[in-house]
Amino acid sequence: QKQNQHISAVIKELADLEVSYRFIKDETNARKERLEVAKTLQNLYPKIFGNMSAEQMLIKDITKEYKLLREAIIATAIADGIRNKIAEKTNKFLDKEKENLENVGKAKIAVDKARQSGDTTFSGQGETADITVTTEYKVDRANRALAQARKVREADRKDYERYVESMIKLGKPYESKKLLLGGDEDKKPKEKTDKPSSLTADQKDYIAEQ
Repeated sequence: QKQNQHISAVIKELADLEVSYRFIKDETNARKERLEVAKTLQNLYPKIFGNMSAEQMLIKDITKEYKLLREAIIATAIADGIRNKIAEKTNKFLDKEKENLENVGKAKIAVDKARQSGDTTFSGQGETADITVTTEYKVDRANRALAQARKVREADRKDYERYVESMIKLGKPYESKKLLLGGDEDKKPKEKTDKPSSLTADQKDYIAEQ
């Protein structure tokens, strides 16, 4: 559900951007309204539109900036998605690590008990001979169980490290584009799914007519 909300927020941000871009470039709209929308875009994305005035945004070809911003928004969504996947994997790993440590601890205790147990003889019945389980056998079996517990723990740890390493590598190009939207602190207000629309009434009417 959280992932769906995140996707919905990204789609809404892209849609708002599309409407705003088309609105300020449509000269049939009131100039005052177009300037207002341009200023809104500057406030939302200063690293993209901060190097020009609102007036310049109306008359200048900002197609390049618009496409760059779209790419940055999508890249940010992908980068955040990868971060969330790493966080989910980390939580699962920590739970598994706790379980593995408990298993290793129990195996160590079993080894100590085996060393102190001494030989155990099971009396045979009828023609069946007595069976003696030696301390050496018990210790060997307990040590093999301990080795297996450690092996499982190590395998889980390596699996986690490989996953994180591959995800970080996958997200690296998207993280660089994410910087175009500002730092994480700058993006926090935009991550809220209940953010009121930045579109004016005129903008909404405009897009409805397209």
